[in-house]
Amino acid sequence: MKNHAWLDSNVLLLFIYSFFTKFHLWMPIYVLYLQQERGLSLATIGIVEGIGWVAAALAEVPAGIVADRFGRNRALMVGAFVMAPAMVLYAYTDWFPMICFLQIVWSLGGSFLSGADQALLYDYLQERGLGNFFSKAVSYQLAIMRIASAIAGIIGGWLAAYSLGFPFFVCGVLSFGAGCVAFFIKEPKQPDEAETKQNESLIRFFLNTSSKVWRAKSLRNVLLYSAILAVPAFCFTFLFVSPFLHEKGMAIEWLGLVFILIQGMSILGSIVSYHMEKRLGEAATVTTFTVLMALSILMLPILPDLSGIICMVLTSFFYSIIEPVLIKMTNQRISGDSRSTLLSYSSMLKTIILAVLVPFFGKLAEETGYPVLCLLIAIVLISLPVVLLRKEKGTATR
Repeated sequence: MKNHAWLDSNVLLLFIYSFFTKFHLWMPIYVLYLQQERGLSLATIGIVEGIGWVAAALAEVPAGIVADRFGRNRALMVGAFVMAPAMVLYAYTDWFPMICFLQIVWSLGGSFLSGADQALLYDYLQERGLGNFFSKAVSYQLAIMRIASAIAGIIGGWLAAYSLGFPFFVCGVLSFGAGCVAFFIKEPKQPDEAETKQNESLIRFFLNTSSKVWRAKSLRNVLLYSAILAVPAFCFTFLFVSPFLHEKGMAIEWLGLVFILIQGMSILGSIVSYHMEKRLGEAATVTTFTVLMALSILMLPILPDLSGIICMVLTSFFYSIIEPVLIKMTNQRISGDSRSTLLSYSSMLKTIILAVLVPFFGKLAEETGYPVLCLLIAIVLISLPVVLLRKEKGTATR
């Protein structure tokens, strides 16, 4: 069978959708826009972000249930069409309550995207008898998302020279376009048992699905592993990059280049992930690169001057290898009729853990410095495979 037999028009449409929804032109100017155009302080911006995180966490599972009950492609359409006007209005409003409201709407729309795309991709490939290509397909999808973010990060700065609000407007238009693309994405057929569950009440469906997470230890461990691993990845490839390098004496104008390097290595990691998994196996790939990620973070404050950039770039590379494998391991442990809902649990866990640990890590870095923070995170990462990872067969829960 050809290596690219999985790549048909439906998968391409899903990739186009992913590109449009991850083309975040606002990313490099988001904080600057709220400060200069809307007069918000950093503390107030933190409140706005916190409101968005809470909204996303609360909406994740209900959005997943909607995707499972009414169709993943419909969920993708709803998410894109909800985000589109929120982004456009974000570019023009200067009333703080409206900014908070739009942040909530934006986050709610994003919740419909979370998990639905990969659930659709997994079931679609399974339906075609190409399920063994899922890890390769999702690796390409993640690479496309990161390419979109990297290109948007460059173009967004240029558009902001015209107007700081203009990138939000363009993203709103692209989000509407993504919703139109989702209309043409084919929905894979659900198994017969899924059809019989259509008459099941939403509350009972939620309770039954929640019990699957509680009862299936293997699934629960993989979900926790993914959620915990996402925190240091977020911190050392985005949140702490600018303050750490500024503390080391890097000029502000060079920070953009560092972010491009980080994005470039994450793209490369996504592409090689499939080959690493085929060579080493799932558990060995996750364990090996988690340990390497821990060592990179541990070395970050030890290396002299700006050499720590190497550690940040490597952290991005290692995490991007691990992420597609964990997504595959998660999908193997869940059944098609509740796939989006269970994947939404993963997103919800990540959001909650980020909301709790990121402020704690920030405070720890300020109070004790980066060496203590990096040592603590390295110990946690090295412990993860021992505590949570099990070499169990990835069967779907029933």
